[in-house]
Amino acid sequence: MSDLTRATENEFAFLAEIGLPIVERREFAPESYRGGFELTFGASGKRVTILYSDYEFDVRADGNEIFGASKHDSFAGNMFSREHLIPALPKLRAAVEPALRSFAAAAT
Repeated sequence: MSDLTRATENEFAFLAEIGLPIVERREFAPESYRGGFELTFGASGKRVTILYSDYEFDVRADGNEIFGASKHDSFAGNMFSREHLIPALPKLRAAVEPALRSFAAAAT
């Protein structure tokens, strides 16, 4: 699980460059398929949360879904096995980066 967490944190490191540094990282139940991680980026009262649990990848900005079960532009869904998450991260970043950059710009 730590490799998935680290790879996701590295792929979304651009958030720090736009004023939303990582403020919390948490891994849970790595032995279970329900296990995963949560990364929280934020500053000035704004928060971006990336949650991977039950094989589902979810990105939220102040609680609003950017990528998830009901919003997954250019993807057939938001489920990724542990083996397929790391290869999918560049495409996931590309799918959500414009919205996250707009969110960060509105935060200033």
